[in-house]
Amino acid sequence: MLIVKKISKNLIFPILTRLGLEKILSQTSKNRNLILCFHGVSHLTSNINKRHMDVGQFEDLLIYLKKNFDIVSVKDMFTPSKSKKRRIAISFDDGYLNNYTVAFPLLKKYQLPATFYIVTESFEIADYCLWPEIFDALKIGDQMSHIVFNREEFHFEQGHFLHAKTRTSISDYVKNMGAERQEAFEQFIHTYGIKQRLKKIDPELRAFCSEEQIREMSQSPLVEIGSHTHRHYNLSRINPGLVEEELTKSKRILEHIIGKPVVSIGYPDGDYSETVKNISEKAGYRYQLAVSFLSSKDHSDPRIRSRYSISNSTDTNTNKIMINRQFRKSGF
Repeated sequence: MLIVKKISKNLIFPILTRLGLEKILSQTSKNRNLILCFHGVSHLTSNINKRHMDVGQFEDLLIYLKKNFDIVSVKDMFTPSKSKKRRIAISFDDGYLNNYTVAFPLLKKYQLPATFYIVTESFEIADYCLWPEIFDALKIGDQMSHIVFNREEFHFEQGHFLHAKTRTSISDYVKNMGAERQEAFEQFIHTYGIKQRLKKIDPELRAFCSEEQIREMSQSPLVEIGSHTHRHYNLSRINPGLVEEELTKSKRILEHIIGKPVVSIGYPDGDYSETVKNISEKAGYRYQLAVSFLSSKDHSDPRIRSRYSISNSTDTNTNKIMINRQFRKSGF
């Protein structure tokens, strides 16, 4: 299987894209719209953090997307189109600093719109990091064979920390936690010296945008600012009262910063529920973004759209093929 992947990546995919044959995948799909989800774009490469795309590949993809698709805003994806071209919208989750320093200048260069979904707790905490970075920090220095998180033991095996009993990855374990994870993370950060470890990672791969940078981006006609909640909870795992607080607080903070209504929400980890959708609508979010739909009913729900989370660990040709292919799975 590994040999087949290598042959495809190094020989077959380059030939297909050189001939433009990958576009058959989107052109034969009944779906005409696709929303892409990025996280970061960087000049740096890292074996620690996989959430940032190489800047060269990102620019190549922008050129490709502009040539072959009608690039529109996320808002536009909620209204019908008479465009002859298939449409793509570009979105970014979390609010990494490189969204401003690297991605934004390239979007301006090619005059392409994008929506940035911001975790607003990042404005309140110095050296803020999201929970994936907390575990990434453990990769710095000597590799630990086991750790304790939330009074549960995890063993490092095959490149991942797995629960000692259930074999659940620590990432999946966290995604299933509710508000109790805050206390667990505070204890973990202190026990394992996470803040000091993170300082060894270049800021381009871990830092977040400031209020001033978000404000500047929001003033561009190409940019929309949306909410990615306040604390990046998986919203279906917390109680409705806390969901409402997460959504309204984030909205209020962002609106104060940019001086404009914030009407779009990108759900952390694509996690939501029917209750979450209703609370979002009540809070004033007209445009809701998931990743994969979690219910068959969502396909006909005009409030929410699916997205394709693009890979940062493969090459440009493979991503071109996957983008066209995803019109069938993640398009609408």
